[in-house]
Amino acid sequence: MPLSITLGSGSNAGFSFNPSQACDSAWVTFTPLLNFPLPQITQWDWDFGNGNTFSGPNPPPQFYPAPGNYPVTCTTTVYNMRLNSLTINACGQSWWCGDIEELNCSNGNADLRPTFTTGSSSWNGPEISDNCLPTWNNINFVLTGTSYSLNVTEVDALSANDIAAPYAGTVTGPGTYNINHPSWYTASFVINLVQANQIIVTDTIRIYQTPVIDTIQATLQAICAYETTTLSVYPGMLYEWYLNDTLTVQSGNLNTYTTGQVGSYKVKIIDPVSGCNVTTPPITISALPMPPPGFPNVGISVNSNGSITTALSGSYTYQWLYFDGINYSIIPPPEGTQFSYTPTFNGTYCLIATNAAGCYDTSNCVQFYLSLENPFDANRIVVYPNPTQGLVNMHMQLLENDLHVRLFNMLGEQLYEIHIANPMGSITQSFDFSALRKGIYLMELTSNGFRHVEKLILH
Repeated sequence: MPLSITLGSGSNAGFSFNPSQACDSAWVTFTPLLNFPLPQITQWDWDFGNGNTFSGPNPPPQFYPAPGNYPVTCTTTVYNMRLNSLTINACGQSWWCGDIEELNCSNGNADLRPTFTTGSSSWNGPEISDNCLPTWNNINFVLTGTSYSLNVTEVDALSANDIAAPYAGTVTGPGTYNINHPSWYTASFVINLVQANQIIVTDTIRIYQTPVIDTIQATLQAICAYETTTLSVYPGMLYEWYLNDTLTVQSGNLNTYTTGQVGSYKVKIIDPVSGCNVTTPPITISALPMPPPGFPNVGISVNSNGSITTALSGSYTYQWLYFDGINYSIIPPPEGTQFSYTPTFNGTYCLIATNAAGCYDTSNCVQFYLSLENPFDANRIVVYPNPTQGLVNMHMQLLENDLHVRLFNMLGEQLYEIHIANPMGSITQSFDFSALRKGIYLMELTSNGFRHVEKLILH
């Protein structure tokens, strides 16, 4: 009974194939793994699942043109070689003549008995009497080796048997073998095949569909320096996101990637089952122009005529802000949307400038006082270093009243507070803000009804 084995795609004992899976289409090569040595004969019969068949050990490469599962069956049949028939012609030879039983050799009355030996086994044929040209049919002797010897005995009942010199040869496969043993006999024998075993193995070639290519969508294709954009393709796969072709910026199952960095982006879309993949065309994220880099530090200044103005020129829109020490509030138009503004009350003022590309930035903040008795005149106060990594020094001169110091983040949340009583003229105070996150903060100083705000940058 044949042994039948069905497997999924992968390794099996019957045959190997490469590749075992592919994307879209593939040429696949096959190699049988079962091959039994002589005196057994091995035959391979293939069904490749693509409409093609083949018999033999070296099948040609097979083409699988479209995605799908292709069952491939290799039937390995093992045959034994067997001696099927033997004919000996000893007629006209004298080696068996002269005994009392064969006084008249011309009558062909030899009594012949053969012995055929291969490997460790022998077939001892029955004696055929009174015949110098005997034939033995339906022998069915299975060979256990490829080298053979033939021994022929002429049986004499009344005298010693006559034994021909042994003959040796080699069997290479099924067929008819002819022997010419001069002075003794000629002979022929037939070797045929009988099935010993059959192993049927079925495995599967899997051709997968490559994922559909997609075009990256972006929430913004041009961004200001403080903006981010989200890139996306369809979901359900694995993804490798690349910046400028070679830098991997994200891997995993997220079909979106959020970035604030300009450059060229593409994504490899990978089928998690097959590993088949496709790479999208690139998309370029470009940078929009920002207000000049010095604007946050020296964007506005106080004029001698009592107005606050900016040196920016060009296509900008403006919005002036007033800071009361806790919250920012916009100054309504039309006064609050001009490049210059004249305050009507004491306080801290800043300017938001937006360029034609829609990118904006906030200027430095200035303290404005209608009174001349301001204890925070620029020549009386220094805050340094700024920007800072955390350690800040404040030096003030000619201060005769108590000083109140508070620190706010840009959401207006108070983070720090200290009251300095009786400063006695000039003071130097140090602060350690290194535990705070990097960013922009506002340091508020109040004394004798006046307020001063310093923009503090931690980097």
